[in-house]
Amino acid sequence: MRRRGRREFLRRWRWQHLFQQFVVVLEQFLVQQ
Repeated sequence: MRRRGRREFLRRWRWQHLFQQFVVVLEQFLVQQ
């Protein structure tokens, strides 16, 4: 329950969310081709 740990968790979640969106866009692009 430390604030530093919570901030790191939010940063990691944010990166994972961006990466997932990037993967979805790549899949759609490949499917369109």
